[in-house]
Amino acid sequence: MKNTDLIVWFADDTAGSTKDYWSESNSPPVEDSTSNLVDGQPPVYDSATDKITFVTRRALDTGDSA
Repeated sequence: MKNTDLIVWFADDTAGSTKDYWSESNSPPVEDSTSNLVDGQPPVYDSATDKITFVTRRALDTGDSA
């Protein structure tokens, strides 16, 4: 993906995290120099269903170029 702003969700067993990434070419994306994610709820693990729920918000147009 070229010149693409990305949201990446990570799940590691019962923990989760969300990061803002940027892709300039067909190489792996890098973490964005400015995170445009809006602070909100942290990922929640539900032991009854063995699932992690992510709630992530940010503007549709962040104006990012790197």
